[in-house]
Amino acid sequence: MACVKSFTHLKDRPNSTQALEMLQRIASLVAPIMRARGWVLPVLSEFFPSNPGLLGVPCVRLQA
Repeated sequence: MACVKSFTHLKDRPNSTQALEMLQRIASLVAPIMRARGWVLPVLSEFFPSNPGLLGVPCVRLQA
């Protein structure tokens, strides 16, 4: 069972292929932890905020 069901990346941005590869690599690194806890992520997405002050700020929204 895959821990991440799908990936989305910004195809119109520079280095989009590398971005997708990086998302897939990140998913493979956290997969053992997610598998051990029974977590499944429907979509792992790249995003580019319109506010430059948000670049590099992690955002997580947990659903209870």
